[in-house]
Amino acid sequence: SNDSNFSHLQSLVNQNSKGGKIVKEVIAAYLFNEEMKAKIIAELNANINIPIINEKTEEKILTAIWETVEAVFKKVILK
Repeated sequence: SNDSNFSHLQSLVNQNSKGGKIVKEVIAAYLFNEEMKAKIIAELNANINIPIINEKTEEKILTAIWETVEAVFKKVILK
């Protein structure tokens, strides 16, 4: 299951606290950078159409959601 895979991965990362921290930082840097953010927001914006909201407003909403996800992910993984 995904939960056991995650637990196994988490235990591997945590075996060496210094190495684990580095692995976590690499994962966070890979997932959350300006290039990835731009690609994901553009793709979401292309696939989500809310008729009463213009594209620019949709982009602002999606950016806020992405930044929130990033902040929470980093709080959890980098703790």
